[in-house]
Parts: sequence; structure tokens; C-alpha cells
Amino acid sequence: MDIVWSTHKLVCGDRAHPFKLPPFSQEEADYIAQQCVVATETPQAEWLQAELRRLVSPTTSEDRAHYQTCCAEYVGLGDTSITRDEPPKLSPNDANRRHKMRTFVTHELRQRSMALYLNTLKMHKSLDPPLLTSMPYNYDTYTQGAPVDKTSKWHSEFCHRLIAVQCYHLKMRVVTKTRPVIVSELLRTTRDVERSYRLLRTFVQTAPNPALTQAATRMINQTLKSFEEIK
Repeated sequence: MDIVWSTHKLVCGDRAHPFKLPPFSQEEADYIAQQCVVATETPQAEWLQAELRRLVSPTTSEDRAHYQTCCAEYVGLGDTSITRDEPPKLSPNDANRRHKMRTFVTHELRQRSMALYLNTLKMHKSLDPPLLTSMPYNYDTYTQGAPVDKTSKWHSEFCHRLIAVQCYHLKMRVVTKTRPVIVSELLRTTRDVERSYRLLRTFVQTAPNPALTQAATRMINQTLKSFEEIK
């Protein structure tokens, strides 16, 4: 439970309801700067990296420090949405354009970073993304764009439950990378992950939008099936 509690503390208090992710962190900035220069081996990965670079910086570079500096502009600036909001309508000549778009850009950085990670995962032993970086991507995966009132208590609880699931996933990745593998710990962690998914599946049956129930249930069932295949 330690990993769940340590993450929960990041989204409690004023961020708990309506749910908000914490500000873009230095850990995320370091991770995304590295992604901007990581080796890519497929056209898709190359395209995803180019899109991420364009979002981070108006100029292209092969220097990690360049992207590190650009990402640093977003560190610690305001709580951020887990959903993709429309970008603010600003004049191209607005001197504070980048600052005013920070919430939208932070969301997009997290989204595109996760997409690149998943595309390059099998090519090399990439560092796992910070948990909060993966949240907008995972949220979209389970909701599939189904509209829901973002100010409702149901939505906030759904987001907290989704974070709990991802915490257990993170713990499982740590356990599977440990050498030698401790079988008892792996089995216990697998049970924790499966239980968290079943609890989430039960909860989404109460979603105010049937489309969200269907989308989330389908994804959860696919994940649980993959665990059965591993066994």
C-alpha cells in the first residue's frame, strides 16, 4: 500500500475533487528531455519523437540539455487536467502565449511522451515513465472519449481508482525487473493488480454514461484476460 499512499498524497486536498493532477514535475521534465533524444528505429517512433520535440521546443536539436531547458519552463506551474481540454484562443503575438497554454501543453506532453514510450518499449530497455506522466494516456484508454461531468464526485473517484490501479502496475514492473525474481512477491503483486482491476470494473458499472461503462469494462476485461494467459 505504500506506493498507493505516496501517490495518493499528490492528488489529495484541493486536487481530490474535482480531480486534478499535480503540476508538471522535474522528474517528468528529465524523462521527456531524454525521450527527445532517445534512439528511434521505426518510422512511427521517429514521427512520435518529432511531434514531441515540436511540442517541447520551437527549434529542433539533438542536444538533451536543449530540451531540458525547454521542459523546465513548465515545472511546478499549476495543477493540471487529466482530460484534454481545448487550447486557449490566444493571439500569435501574445508575449505570454507559452505560459498561458501551460495546462494544455502539459497534458499534451504527458500524452505524447507515453505514446512514444509504448512505441519504443520493445526496442530498448527504456526507463519507465513517471506514474503521473502516464495518467492522461491511461484515462483516455479507459474512457475512449465518452463524455462525463468532470466536476462530479463519480468522476473524481474514478480517477483516484485509476491511479490506484496504475500504482500496482508500477509495483509489478519493479518486481518483474528485480533479479533474481522473487516468485512469492511476483505472485502477491499480480494478485494485487488483478484485484484492483476487478474493483475498478465493479465501480465503472455505476458510471453515469453507459458508453464509458462499456469502454472501460472492455479494456479491463482484456487486461484481466492477459493475466490469465500469463498463468
